[in-house]
Amino acid sequence: MGLDVRITPKLAREFFDYNPKTGALTWRRWFNVHRRGDPVGGPTRGYLQVTILRKTYLVHRLCWMVQAGEEPPPIIDHADGDGMNNRWSNLREATVSQNAFNRAFRKVPRGRLPVGIIQHPTTKMYRAKITQDGSTWASAWFDAVDDAVAARAEKAVEMYGEFGARVAAPV
Repeated sequence: MGLDVRITPKLAREFFDYNPKTGALTWRRWFNVHRRGDPVGGPTRGYLQVTILRKTYLVHRLCWMVQAGEEPPPIIDHADGDGMNNRWSNLREATVSQNAFNRAFRKVPRGRLPVGIIQHPTTKMYRAKITQDGSTWASAWFDAVDDAVAARAEKAVEMYGEFGARVAAPV
């Protein structure tokens, strides 16, 4: 029979110190092998996470608990897309679609089109598409792929606001 303890905002504030300017979460007191002031968590699949009492937590959710003093929302988005950047100004509540849309452009392999761009099989013209909540928006047809990408980026900001802003500047 094991302990069934879940970290609450109150416990989080007892266990951790959080610096909202740097995003650093550190141990407030000695715990197992961790000393006071040690950084909390390690990188796993693009995020920091830590296991406490046999339960794994994403560090940004613990940061939210310490800073806000409340349970974190179901989805926390990293505004700059960097899951390791836990500065308070970079964390925001999001919906599933907002969080999914706030992904960086992937590098496009040669011969493949960017996400959300299609090419007409006979005219070889390009069109942008975005789907939100089951509705699909499609742009006009363009001769150049860059024009379709620009149209998609503009519409992304219109549809997703600040969550679509990263689409306008491909990485």
